[in-house]
Amino acid sequence: MESAPPRADIPVVASLPLVIEGSKFRLRPIALTDVDDLWPFVSDPELPKFMSWRAHRDRSETVAFVQAQVDGLAAGKMINWVIEIAGKAAGLVTLSGITWQFSTDWRVDRAELGYWLGPPHWGQRIMSEAALLATKFGFETLGLHKITIGHMEGNEPSQRIIEGLFFRHLGLALEDAWKNGAWQHHHRYELTSGEWGDSARTLRFNKPRRP
Repeated sequence: MESAPPRADIPVVASLPLVIEGSKFRLRPIALTDVDDLWPFVSDPELPKFMSWRAHRDRSETVAFVQAQVDGLAAGKMINWVIEIAGKAAGLVTLSGITWQFSTDWRVDRAELGYWLGPPHWGQRIMSEAALLATKFGFETLGLHKITIGHMEGNEPSQRIIEGLFFRHLGLALEDAWKNGAWQHHHRYELTSGEWGDSARTLRFNKPRRP
């Protein structure tokens, strides 16, 4: 389970092979041409109920959001993949907050995983596979040491995806954020490259189980 030392070179994220083929979809970097496909989903008030963002009220918000993701990739701070199904953007999976060097003598090599999928595609295990492919990319291509993720209390579909990827439950942050008119509890998880290597080889490893 012990992880290897930090990679010697810090990669130029945008230069990596970023298109990933799934069984029923492909992942590719988000582009401004995806705004029209994404707008019906991101403007749905129900979709972000368990997420950190609110539904977009104007198409210009979607344009600004997509541009920020494009800029973030160019800066090496994030990778936001469109989940493309039958030629259309149906959701997103993201490695955000990519950080290598916290200070001159403190390497961290980590990112945060996030995702969402349009409701017409729920129940087909598409999101589980997309999250798996993004996690694999983070460890095996990008060379991260740690990936973190979280979900709001009550978001059981996301909990199943996270635990299916063998992320280790760290704990419950009580009243962690104000959302939906109340303080929401937030479950936090992480996975190291050493744990990922074990899970990829054996499909399981010993870890604290969520109560």
